[in-house]
Amino acid sequence: MRNEDGRGAIAMSDHQNDVLREMGNIGSGHVLTALSQMTKREFSISAPDAEFLDYEELPAKMGDAEDARAAVTVDLSGDIEGIFMFIADRSLADALLSSLGVGLAAPEFFYEMEPMQRSALLEVGNIVANSYVTAICGLTGLSVSSSVPAMSVDMLGALLNLPVLRYAVTESRMIYMRSAFCIDGEEFNGNVVLFPDHPSLERLMASVGPN
Repeated sequence: MRNEDGRGAIAMSDHQNDVLREMGNIGSGHVLTALSQMTKREFSISAPDAEFLDYEELPAKMGDAEDARAAVTVDLSGDIEGIFMFIADRSLADALLSSLGVGLAAPEFFYEMEPMQRSALLEVGNIVANSYVTAICGLTGLSVSSSVPAMSVDMLGALLNLPVLRYAVTESRMIYMRSAFCIDGEEFNGNVVLFPDHPSLERLMASVGPN
């Protein structure tokens, strides 16, 4: 259900909000366990902010559209058809690369990363995607498969156009989650976006209960 102005965060019942937050909590817990095992570093992840948004609201949540970002993208199929994106800015990417022992990104940022660095971020993004997809399936009973992940490096605005170009005709709403990654005591924001097509969104909403 939309807000009165027809845009912005979608109004949901308390139960639906609780389920959405629980998806985020379980997903971030899986991410935390996997990254801690990979890096042997001290990781923590805050309980994510989670909400349904219209596409137009997303850039304001994530920062300057011209900032360079790295995005790991996974196509979803099955009961949910759509795109899952994990988006990292430079500070988070550098922290992750350092913790994985592959060095910091070059001054030119993502555009000059070595293959090993790109591979490391791709693996982190794959962990994030699989963790959240597992959480969604576990809480909803839906069956979802994920593709081999792909990594894109571009301005934020260009990255966000990918799901819009694919699905804007039938659906412009998405699930947005933001968590604070704490790595060796320093916090960095990470962004997760699940962009389902329209039938998948309806199926997902029905699976988490009436509004």
